[in-house]
Amino acid sequence: MKLTFSKIRMIVLMLMTTSSAFADGNPEQSLRPVRLIEVKAQYYPGETYYLGYYEKADHSFDGFFYEGNDHQYINFSTSEMINGVAIIQAANGDKVYDLVKAKLLADQFIEKYSVKLSYLHNGLTGKRYFIELKLVYNPTIDRYELQNDQGVVKSAYVTTNYWGKIAVGIDQIITQ
Repeated sequence: MKLTFSKIRMIVLMLMTTSSAFADGNPEQSLRPVRLIEVKAQYYPGETYYLGYYEKADHSFDGFFYEGNDHQYINFSTSEMINGVAIIQAANGDKVYDLVKAKLLADQFIEKYSVKLSYLHNGLTGKRYFIELKLVYNPTIDRYELQNDQGVVKSAYVTTNYWGKIAVGIDQIITQ
C-alpha cells in the first residue's frame, strides 16, 4: 500500500467550529484563546500550527483549539478532549488516517491534568506511539503551560517516518 500525505488542511472528523468550545455551549461567556505549544513539521517546512486552550475570566480553561497554518481554528470542548479527538488527519483515497490524536487526562479532584498526544508511526502497520505532557497552571504568568521532565515545553517538531521515499507516518515528536 502506498501512503501519500496530501497537503494537510485538517480533515478532521467531527468539528463543531463554534459552540463546542464555549462553556456549557454558551457563546455569551467571554473566552480568550491561549496558545500552549507551537508545532512545526519536517513534511511542511515553513508552516506553523498551535495547540491551545480557551481561558475563562477566572483563568480556568474551558475547551481547546488547534490553529492551522491558515489561522483557522478547530475547536474541541473539554469533554471531547477527555474522550480524545483526532487533531490532524491525512487521506489516501477513501481511507482517512488519524495522524495525531489528543486526549486530556484529568484528575479534577486534585486539579492535575496532562495531554496525551498519540501519533501514527506507521500507516502500513497501524503502529502508534505517544508522548504525554503535563498541563500545569503557573501562577507566576497566570496561565497554563505544558511541561515534561525537562521543564516547560513551548514548541514541538514533528519528523516524518519514511519507507524508502514514501512517507508512512510520524517518526517522532521532539519537544523543546
